[in-house]
Amino acid sequence: MDLFSDESDNEMYEIGVFDSEGIVDTENRRLYNRINYRSEFSDSEFTYRFRLNKTSVDELLLKITPSLKVISSRNNGISPLHQLLLTLRFYALGTMLLSVADFIGVSKASASRIVHHVSRAIAGLYPQYVKTLSNTQNAFHEIAGFPRILGAIDCTHVPIQSPG
Repeated sequence: MDLFSDESDNEMYEIGVFDSEGIVDTENRRLYNRINYRSEFSDSEFTYRFRLNKTSVDELLLKITPSLKVISSRNNGISPLHQLLLTLRFYALGTMLLSVADFIGVSKASASRIVHHVSRAIAGLYPQYVKTLSNTQNAFHEIAGFPRILGAIDCTHVPIQSPG
């Protein structure tokens, strides 16, 4: 099954998980039709909402998918793509989990778990992309007396006038 195609969603329709209205009522819960945001939004709209373009999302998804396998056989699991998009939306907005949970169609508790798991998976890529120099820590300590510093990111300094 291709992660980026609509075939997996089509299979869900065929077995009756989703109906054409988007919500399937069961005795105790509701299953929501998850929107395919890759085809729903243009490239610019997608980038605006998730802060990464579709190609970057595809590349990131391929790297973290092994960490995001849906292991539950009890119900309609959340695909790795939707897990990543929920997390990217949370990062982009910096808002409450409830709003991004509603965006994807999951509970707040599920959104919290998803953000945690996806964040861990992304953090696991750290050694592949971030290289630290062996003597950096000692150099920072010698220059300014800062202990255990591995690097610095250039930023803007804003003077603050004392209120007193």
